[in-house]
Amino acid sequence: MQISTNHGFAFLCMPKCVSTSIERAISTLCNINFSGRARIKHINAQIFTEKILSAHQALLPSIQIESFCVMREPLEWIESWYRYRSREKFKKEHNRNDTGHISYNDFITEYISKGTRKPFAKIRTQYDFLKLRNGEIGIDLIFPLENMGLVEQFLFEKTNSKIIIPRIN
Repeated sequence: MQISTNHGFAFLCMPKCVSTSIERAISTLCNINFSGRARIKHINAQIFTEKILSAHQALLPSIQIESFCVMREPLEWIESWYRYRSREKFKKEHNRNDTGHISYNDFITEYISKGTRKPFAKIRTQYDFLKLRNGEIGIDLIFPLENMGLVEQFLFEKTNSKIIIPRIN
């Protein structure tokens, strides 16, 4: 997650949704950066609103922050998790989230199963990332991954600078 108090925006990094690319593109514009470890980088809307935004509003009440994130088509997002967890790194580490030994069909079947999922299929939903405690959406703007031009336009309007989002992964 990154915040620019100078430009009035916060980028919430939804997992598997080009967050590394956007982070790299806006890092010099942001004076608050939560990056590195996944639990820090991927702070969800609930934690952002309850902890970070509330602290920001108490410290800098005159500066409004508009939050945004990128969302992927849900089946593509799940497939991205499958591919990510099938990398050689997971196999070498004997990671219980490794999907390299199962088919995509088996992964999906486990993901949609009722009850307790096997570790490799324990993935929250994008809605879980977006929602507040009361179930409402807690992010101001959600951009579709397939149209990064909209993100670049939003950032241009906020910063008056042309931002190019590189393709990293």
